[in-house]
Amino acid sequence: MPHLYKKKVQGRTYWYLRETVREGRKVRVKWQKYLGTPETLLAKLEKAEGDKIPLKIRTEEFGSVFLVNELEKVFDTIGITDAIVPNNSREKGPTVGEYFFYAWANRLIEPKSKNTIGEWFNRTSIDSLRNVKTRDLNSKRYWDKWDLVSREQVEAIGKAFFQRVWEKYPKAPECVLFDTTNYYSYIASDTDSELFERGYNKAGKHNLRQVGLALLVDRTSRLPLFYREYSGNEHDSQVFNQVIDEMFGVLCGFNNTKQRLTVVFDKGMNSEDNVAIIDNHTSIHFITTYSTYFAEELAATDLKHFSPLNIRHNDEIIDKGNKADCISGYRTKLELWGKERTCVDTFNPKTPRKKLYRL
Repeated sequence: MPHLYKKKVQGRTYWYLRETVREGRKVRVKWQKYLGTPETLLAKLEKAEGDKIPLKIRTEEFGSVFLVNELEKVFDTIGITDAIVPNNSREKGPTVGEYFFYAWANRLIEPKSKNTIGEWFNRTSIDSLRNVKTRDLNSKRYWDKWDLVSREQVEAIGKAFFQRVWEKYPKAPECVLFDTTNYYSYIASDTDSELFERGYNKAGKHNLRQVGLALLVDRTSRLPLFYREYSGNEHDSQVFNQVIDEMFGVLCGFNNTKQRLTVVFDKGMNSEDNVAIIDNHTSIHFITTYSTYFAEELAATDLKHFSPLNIRHNDEIIDKGNKADCISGYRTKLELWGKERTCVDTFNPKTPRKKLYRL
């Protein structure tokens, strides 16, 4: 780290700021900056004090908190929450809705624990944008407020929020993406929880308890349409079966989606029951992935039937001069889940190269 260095030349003292590094048994100067003699340093300090140049500067986060405050003006999550969970007349300080806002604002910018969120807001300019005392944003006050909110109220807040989002974005969805994921935690084994259980973890933390999240998103706008949290030991296909009716109820609430709507999900949600439910919705189509392990005839298709796909990935590869690495596809029909389905068999030249290398 940088340090002050004094050098004497012909009886006169000169000061430097420099940093050294060790290389083996030797120490060399990484960089050095001349500061001056004691007299010139004193003159500089006196001038700085005379010009009232600050010797200590405090920086505060402003841009990000300004943006979340502007988002709040658009979506009014505070108003939505307080309308569903009214504040007690004897309660002082921020309302439940305001605590809700400060929580998602922090999550959006730099997630912190409820223990340190007040300290984090103290390093921002939030008090210049909103009338709040950051000392009120402590862990105890957060949980006191959250204890006032029931599970039904949380679901009502989520539903009202999604309605507000789509009021601001009037174009109805035509293609939606559905997927599930899980988040591990360090909750102790003896802590009671309806959601946090051990199960298959995508991060490989199978020893830790986790919670699952299912999310439905519009492909074009990337805006959420529906979410559901679920127990960490439930399989993806089971979750899909549980929420499919509620999810389609949300989708069919858009008047102009009844003519055409495509749902895209991965093979984790594949099951005869799930596909049968989708098939019964005549206005809804689906795209999913299917392992060639269960369709060996597709895996054995001669490459002469394949042709390069018209996708952005291939355009980028061609621009780089690697046309041989383009992903190609073969369109055919196959009977799956009791009906004839359109299938696109794809081939990526990089995949067999990797397999051969590893073999």
